Amino acid sequence: MTILSKNYARFLIFFSIVISYVVYKNLESLQSSPNNQPYRTGYHFQPIKNWMNAKVCAYSNIGPMIYKGIYHLFYQHNPNAAVWNELIVWGHSTSTDMINWVHQPVAMFPSQPSDINGCWSGSATILPEGKPVILYTGHNEESQEVQNLAIPKNLEDPYLIEWVKVPQNPLMAPTSINKINPNSFRDPSTAWLGIDGEWRVIIGSQNDSQGMAIMYHSKDFINWEQTKRHLCSSPKTGIWECPDFFPVSSKSPIGLDTSMVGDGIRHVLKVSLFDKHHDYYYIGDYNLETDTFIPDWESVDSIPGLRFDYGKFYASKTFFDSEKNRRILWGWINESSSTHDDIKKGWSGIQAIPRTIWLDKSGKQVMQWPIPEVESLRIDPPITFRQGQVLKSGSVFELIGVTAAQIDHSVVESFGGHGKTCITARVYPTLAIDDRAHLYVFNYGTETIPMSILVPGPMIYMGVYHLFYQYNPRGAVWGNIVWAHSTSTDLINWIPQPEAFSPSHPFDAAGCWSGSTTILSNTKPVILYTGINRLNQQVQNLAIPKNLSDPYLREWTKIPQNPLMSPTILNQINSSSFRDPTTAWLGHDGRWRVIIGSKIDRQGMAILYHSNDFLNWTLSKNSLHSSNNTGMWECPDFFPVSTKSSNGLPTSTVGDGVKHVLKVSIDDNKHDYYYVGNYILENDTFVPDEETVDSVPGLRYDYGKYYGSKTFFDSVKQRRILWGWINESSSTADDIIKGWSGIMAIPRTIWLDKSGKQLIQWPVAEVETLRGKQVDMANKALAGGTMLEISGITATQADVETTFEVSELEKAEVFDPSWTDPQLLCCQKGTKVKGGVGPFGLLVLASDGLKEYTAVYYRVFRSEQNFIVLMCSEQSSSSLNQDNDKTTYGAFLDVDPVHEKLSLRTLIDHSVIESFGGYGKTCITARVYPTLAIDDKAHLYKFNHGNQTVTISRLSAWSMKRAHIN
Repeated sequence: MTILSKNYARFLIFFSIVISYVVYKNLESLQSSPNNQPYRTGYHFQPIKNWMNAKVCAYSNIGPMIYKGIYHLFYQHNPNAAVWNELIVWGHSTSTDMINWVHQPVAMFPSQPSDINGCWSGSATILPEGKPVILYTGHNEESQEVQNLAIPKNLEDPYLIEWVKVPQNPLMAPTSINKINPNSFRDPSTAWLGIDGEWRVIIGSQNDSQGMAIMYHSKDFINWEQTKRHLCSSPKTGIWECPDFFPVSSKSPIGLDTSMVGDGIRHVLKVSLFDKHHDYYYIGDYNLETDTFIPDWESVDSIPGLRFDYGKFYASKTFFDSEKNRRILWGWINESSSTHDDIKKGWSGIQAIPRTIWLDKSGKQVMQWPIPEVESLRIDPPITFRQGQVLKSGSVFELIGVTAAQIDHSVVESFGGHGKTCITARVYPTLAIDDRAHLYVFNYGTETIPMSILVPGPMIYMGVYHLFYQYNPRGAVWGNIVWAHSTSTDLINWIPQPEAFSPSHPFDAAGCWSGSTTILSNTKPVILYTGINRLNQQVQNLAIPKNLSDPYLREWTKIPQNPLMSPTILNQINSSSFRDPTTAWLGHDGRWRVIIGSKIDRQGMAILYHSNDFLNWTLSKNSLHSSNNTGMWECPDFFPVSTKSSNGLPTSTVGDGVKHVLKVSIDDNKHDYYYVGNYILENDTFVPDEETVDSVPGLRYDYGKYYGSKTFFDSVKQRRILWGWINESSSTADDIIKGWSGIMAIPRTIWLDKSGKQLIQWPVAEVETLRGKQVDMANKALAGGTMLEISGITATQADVETTFEVSELEKAEVFDPSWTDPQLLCCQKGTKVKGGVGPFGLLVLASDGLKEYTAVYYRVFRSEQNFIVLMCSEQSSSSLNQDNDKTTYGAFLDVDPVHEKLSLRTLIDHSVIESFGGYGKTCITARVYPTLAIDDKAHLYKFNHGNQTVTISRLSAWSMKRAHIN
């Protein structure tokens, strides 16, 4: 491979209607052809020369094949020419990021009677003992299509350079008995493991134009039997090539292991229709009893069916990337040039950019988006356009400042509606090449279209995450506050940076308090923060980076115009209750808005300011929102959420399918409450769907120790991240002895629930990179009064995911309508109070003899209309140290146990227990300080102290590695 010369620049353009434009300049990568080939792509995978078709993906179903940290791509390859030939070999390349690739020796070539006429397509599977294997189609000496197995020669080699075909080949073949079409029996899928311990695999076929996915099963992966039924079939569709079958979550965009089944899981069957050369897919249900797939509708029978891509995109394959908890889709892009031109240029066929794929919130289609790793190729900051700028009917203008020739030379991949519809094109211009190419934005419709800018909140800048936090460098108590600063590339491992700023001017002489970052239209990050001036008044100030080329933003400068917003006699703002400016957002009128927490008497409020230039701010006539008898609103946060997708939205987004969330931290009780509602653009006010913050039963992010939280839009991964502060439960004296006080919770992805009534939270997928040794359990009955230890992992540093199934719900305890306070109910009905159904759950950080433990559990009640699920985190026995705060927390969980299993995920980190109930519907964080249950003296148990048996449908627990933090 040769390095691409600097004049061959790349860029990506993302655009959407309302419209938002972000153009990334100079997207560069390795290129494997001379500079005189203008169509050779720069960042799409292809071999150095000749024909390829990647119907072969080496990934897994049990563990990832990322094997020993390496991604593997196997592809059909003609090493002799840029055209297809029956004597196809298996090319092989490896990568650590799916963007930059190293070519390896040919993995397999025709050599046995079972594949002497060609090694065709297939898939890889990783067996439970961690051994990768490949099932592939061979074209045998009788020109029949048969299925063969290959295994690595050296499992110690992370690059898997040598492969051996097993002597038992072929393992599956057409016969006169099974009546399988010998000319249409190809492309085995990744295998999956059933709950009966048998492997399943599907193979594409047809019979008289009836396309079908033939299923086989095996106990040992060598001896395969055809099942009585096909997984699925459809008339008049022709041969189904490259079938793919995988699960998707109906509750989360997180990817799932290929063998996953259970509550909240749908399945996708994809088939590549040879007659049309398009990839169609169904969404439906996998019937475990009959081993059949039942689609929601027949989408593959006709042209209007669902497709992954409506352009040149064929023979695709997905795999589960367990390192990043996502499912990746990869497709092959055929040529648009003639065979003669292919031979002349010396290559044919490339791979599309890998895409993350998940189920849309509607459940009716899948969503796709380029993997974030492709953005590592971006070099310069994006070109952006000022909000309020419009694209008039009939207008066209050129985007200048990028090398316009290269979307990627001859490939144009487009993603509409944040990935709802994708179209890939292969083009070969003769004039618009290199510096003779231009890029335009146009509007040939009749209506003027407003353009908006992506304005991320704090903050990812030049690929680096930034966390600014209030910090006392002199002790483990409040006081001497400065703005500390740490950076990360993954939200898990953190590097400390120099202090961003400290008290130094009259406007912040008595303290630099909380605030937020905003990225301006020129991609310049700025910080609005509260300073305590010499008069002990709270005022709002601005700081800017000293060096924008520094991705770590190590130096900040306070502008001379400070303070920008202050309490005065005229505005009558409470000078001691005027703090914590939010991330600003840009309105359609081109003006910035920001809210600041305040109060008048007992009326909490979010005061609103607006500005044309981010320097001169004017107080709005109305506050964004206010509420009586709530006291001071600290750390307000205001952001949009989509009603149609779990993707995050830029902070300035408004329009159809968008709701808004207002979060306030109530100083009186130190809890974070939020509303879901509508942002009224005409008068700059927020109207909540219901008054949730006026009373204790209001919606909260977390029902434990969790305060002063802030969200930001992660534009790289198209998600909104929530971060909260966890205060101590130890005494001030103990804080001073241990030398630290206060931590951050694990960052959480946050999105609007399907119901539109509440938010869902889940730990960022990156935390799963810390998972180590794993323990699994399935279909385990837990009788009333029993306890089961989960051994084999580190009980003080663990990640535990459990799904419970409850039967005999009619024997649940009757719910008293007066029980309106879930926290009080958890205190009154703790783990020692036997119930009908529950308490059952986890005993965390438990000592020998249970002198110390923290319980996270469920209890189910019965009312006349429905069943009520109570989630508790009980700290009363967490420590023998009586100086600690050992409050018990509780919340009602909006889950129907008749139709849904009860899920519980708990992150344990020595003195922190973060629990997520109902797949993130309810969260409770606890801070505990045991004196006995420490390090290897701590235990982890499942327990059931109810009268009725509950079933552990599935349990997975991992020891967690230590992150590198400061």
